[in-house]
Amino acid sequence: FAPAEHPRLSIIGGAERPVVFPADTDLPDPFEGLLAGAHVADLSQGSARHHRIHACLGCPLRAGGRLIG
Repeated sequence: FAPAEHPRLSIIGGAERPVVFPADTDLPDPFEGLLAGAHVADLSQGSARHHRIHACLGCPLRAGGRLIG
């Protein structure tokens, strides 16, 4: 991901501590839809449903003071 193209990643990358985003934020989630083909069994309905990713917490990963992830 290019952080400049993803506001949440840009905010996380500029932080010194973990960042928690409100559940109702208007910022797009860069991880939405990344589990292509992932399903969760719904045994009560006898079928499968899509698994939704919800990323409301992000932590900058630094090594030697440099952002690496």
